[in-house]
Amino acid sequence: MSTGPHTREYVLDDTYSVRVFENFEGFLSLRETWDEVLRIHGTHEPFLCHEWFRIWLKHFLGDAELFITILYRDSIPVLIAPLIRKNELYKRILNVKKIELIGNAHSPIKNFIFGDTDPLARKKLLNYFFTSMATVLNDWDILELDYIPEENDNYVLIGQAIAENRMAHRDVTSFNDWLLEDINYSGSEYFNNRTKNCRKEIRRRTRRLEDEGLIEIDITNEHYNYEQYMQTYLDVRTCSWKHPENGSSFLEDYRKYAKNRTWLRFSALLLDGKPLSCHMRIVCNNVAYLMESVYDINYKEFSPTTILRSRLMNYLIDEEKVTTVDTIRGDEEYKKEWTPTKRERKCITLFNKTIKGYFFSFISLKLLPIIRKTRGDTSIKPTM
Repeated sequence: MSTGPHTREYVLDDTYSVRVFENFEGFLSLRETWDEVLRIHGTHEPFLCHEWFRIWLKHFLGDAELFITILYRDSIPVLIAPLIRKNELYKRILNVKKIELIGNAHSPIKNFIFGDTDPLARKKLLNYFFTSMATVLNDWDILELDYIPEENDNYVLIGQAIAENRMAHRDVTSFNDWLLEDINYSGSEYFNNRTKNCRKEIRRRTRRLEDEGLIEIDITNEHYNYEQYMQTYLDVRTCSWKHPENGSSFLEDYRKYAKNRTWLRFSALLLDGKPLSCHMRIVCNNVAYLMESVYDINYKEFSPTTILRSRLMNYLIDEEKVTTVDTIRGDEEYKKEWTPTKRERKCITLFNKTIKGYFFSFISLKLLPIIRKTRGDTSIKPTM
């Protein structure tokens, strides 16, 4: 049934109902409710909070439509699915009706937001969500859930709920994320546990750079001049190997928001007052997310970012008292030394019981495995 313009609600049973918010005004009205549920959810607040999505939608929604789906238990919101829907030329073959989690390359993770901490309860909530997607909300061909973090059994619970609803799907790894978890030691103990070669190389490169002039390490806490440090970052980036930032307007809006929340902080290495390396991080709920890192390519032989990182890690542990350091995304070799725990970000693609859903289900789950088997490639394992 309808509950207002661009908002639909369906009663699933005596306890559960589902509501879909399909316009921006409805989404904006959810701010307090959204962040209350997120506080129960308990992880990745900077990238799942209502304001993150508001800023993202402002810059990237384009021709897509909102499909924010909320599950209620006794009229209390217990699961938020931040979704959009679009018409898309899928795999460059056919136009499909596609629903997907909100986000893009700027999103370190995507996820459902759970208003319950118990794993069994979370799986029950997911069961109701997927049941609603297969029944009352079934006007779609492809449902894509990507960048799902594997921590806290997120991926496992989603997979179990999908299997119990007997929905055709395949799963692959979106990318890897490297973390340092369960920190309960000092910065010096952490550094001493790096490999001998790592410690030796940092000392050697530091001495070489000291021969060039005076080294300064500038690490901010929550109080600093945003414009000053942002300009330092941009100046170094101009001298780096990196291209100009994609989505710079989105990044500017979000960074200012994160600064106002006291999450965003900077660090820089300077040689005789000249910045050679600059790093941005977000610190929230005892987790440090290492965001952008740049260095002056003219000083590559000195590895200024490695020197800066060694000081920053010590600061994160001893001064900011973080329990986790998250390098966000990517398999750069240095991450395995500094943050040795690999966490996968998964992608689950579901195929609806429509003509186009059956077509792509056949291609993905039947035809492609035969082709890969013939070629000796078994890296993707489709599931049903």
